[in-house]
Amino acid sequence: MKKVTGVRKTVMLNKSLWKRLLSIILTLSMIMTMLPTNALAAAPVSSIKWNGDSDKAVAVNINAVQNNDRTNASGSRIASNAQNTDFPGIYFIWDSKQKDNGYLKVDANVFGKYESFTLTSKELNTYWDFKIADQPGQQKTTDNCYVFYIPKANDNKNINMVFIGEYKERLKPPELPAPILSLEIRDGKPVMTWSRVSNATSYTIKRATQIGMYSDLAQNLTDTEFTDGTAQSTMTYY
Repeated sequence: MKKVTGVRKTVMLNKSLWKRLLSIILTLSMIMTMLPTNALAAAPVSSIKWNGDSDKAVAVNINAVQNNDRTNASGSRIASNAQNTDFPGIYFIWDSKQKDNGYLKVDANVFGKYESFTLTSKELNTYWDFKIADQPGQQKTTDNCYVFYIPKANDNKNINMVFIGEYKERLKPPELPAPILSLEIRDGKPVMTWSRVSNATSYTIKRATQIGMYSDLAQNLTDTEFTDGTAQSTMTYY
């Protein structure tokens, strides 16, 4: 589902002022912004702390796949009870003692930037890959993180180290050209029309009396025309 959010600004219900305002809006490219459901503006990650049993309770098990092509431990290493320095928001801790099973705790915002990444463990002279990605229906911790259980893959062999060997960044949605907007006064009311946006299924119009304080004026519009029947000639709108 894709939506287009329209942002418009009105001053007085005067046709010349509407035209001047239209020019300003077009110049600032604030007319409409395509908002796909998978928009990926990753939020900053926070410092991660291990919360013991409550974190373990939401952990999901990740199956290991032996990597027979790897011959060295190249990658961004994660020390126990610490965050990764190259990938903020990724934390690893041994289960009960060093060189045992482990838990990986990942800030949910990490998956706003990365679709997945591979955690590799070295056990003696063998390497095991764990593909890390948020799972459908996976629960989060109280501090907005996902937890993954990293078992020893090779019986009777301790995990010597873990590191991030590969990662896959999320693709940003392509930028779409802004639609053409026009404004006119009909029977004393402002009427806005715009060109149809490819693949958009509906449009939302927002309005405010203070800059940045927008609220929805109309939602789920499928037509490309809207009449603002509540605008007052004595008010300034954004």
